[in-house]
Amino acid sequence: MVTTTYYYKSTLFFKGKAELKNGNEEQIGILDFRDEQSLGVDVLDLDGNLLLKADFLAYKTHDWVVRDGSGNWIGTLKLEPTWFAEKYIYDAGNMGSFPITPKKSRHFKMRTSDGMEIAEFYDKRRLFRAIPVYEIKLGPAYDNISKWEAIVVMIGVFYIKFRIKS
Repeated sequence: MVTTTYYYKSTLFFKGKAELKNGNEEQIGILDFRDEQSLGVDVLDLDGNLLLKADFLAYKTHDWVVRDGSGNWIGTLKLEPTWFAEKYIYDAGNMGSFPITPKKSRHFKMRTSDGMEIAEFYDKRRLFRAIPVYEIKLGPAYDNISKWEAIVVMIGVFYIKFRIKS
């Protein structure tokens, strides 16, 4: 199974910029986290060009909307109500809908409708580290959506969890 791994270190209070690095510790992009009121993120290339942006649809909703650099809709992440477990669905329009389920409390998997793995997202928080490091592994089916899209969708899962708690 071929995987591609990316890392970023969370910013304090969900604001500021974070470097997005590949498995070789090379910077490949920038995550620009907006303030804690909007809870959004912009994905920039190394030249500062806007590639994607994601934020909540409205002030008190839990719909995480992904848009391209021009503001066009790409997809929406929603929390699916279930009785016993968390479940999220990412609707990417013509590309399909992708379920996201937890493996553990801070470990999620995104799959295609036929079960192929698109991405895994881990909160690599260590015992005495205040700022967590996140790891994103893209699986063999990640060509269903872009790597940037998979990354902001998985960030959206944690933002939805944060919004529900606040």
